Amino acid sequence: MLAVQEAIADKIKRIRGAPGPLSPHAAAPQDMVRPTVHDPWTRRLGFGALGFLVLALVLFVVFKLGLLSGASGLHSTASILAH
Repeated sequence: MLAVQEAIADKIKRIRGAPGPLSPHAAAPQDMVRPTVHDPWTRRLGFGALGFLVLALVLFVVFKLGLLSGASGLHSTASILAH
């Protein structure tokens, strides 16, 4: 059985020939090398994102401290009004 399968496979290979590329016109040229180009905006946007992250952290700390001090002032006002 194996010999028959091999004979049929050999005959198909002789008739069809060697398998070629699926789409030779869509392949990239072999001799052309694409240069690597760095986008100038990548670095700028990275620094901008880092700057906004630092700004967000600073504002978070400032507003958190402002809310804590305001809450203690509100607590003292409430205790005065309760008496």
